[in-house]
Amino acid sequence: GRGLQQQLSATLMYSVFDATQKGFLSSIANVDLLRPYFDIETKEVLQRLSYAMIPKPALATDTMVALPDLYGPVMLVFTMAALLQAGMKIGATQVQDGTLVGTALAIAFTYWILASLFFTTVAYVTDVNLRVLQILCITGYALLGYCVTLLANCGLPAALTTLVLIAAGGLSAGALGMIFFYNCSDSRRGMFSGAL
Repeated sequence: GRGLQQQLSATLMYSVFDATQKGFLSSIANVDLLRPYFDIETKEVLQRLSYAMIPKPALATDTMVALPDLYGPVMLVFTMAALLQAGMKIGATQVQDGTLVGTALAIAFTYWILASLFFTTVAYVTDVNLRVLQILCITGYALLGYCVTLLANCGLPAALTTLVLIAAGGLSAGALGMIFFYNCSDSRRGMFSGAL
């Protein structure tokens, strides 16, 4: 009795684990789930890049929030990684474990994901009507200001790079803040979320 029960229990656990693992892996490996978020025209990406630097919340909400994509943000993350790598090469940065490319990619993707998680938390706390995918999209496009600053850092003196950081970073942060403000039902909470 007891041995048969343990054997049946082990067999059941194995079959549940096997079915769960196969289902989980097949859902991860299914690229078709992500295809709609990468199906975007080049002119739309350019338009969204301009909305990321020019605070036009109504237009940005109509495009980036209504139909979020991940193509532009992922390309900006790769651009940020390439610019980080160029800056590390110019600065003669030494990496102990790994490569400059791996370090730059890890920094860029981690920054995008953590910033998106932070803004998702802000949106939840301040009751901003944005979902995680929309926040990934607008946060990814907001990286344009940092990419412009990193590009300036590769060739301009420090004083000019600081001015570019203030201008480009300020514009992209302002555009991101305006989208948060525009998508909040309460103006007081919207001002708080936009300021963050």
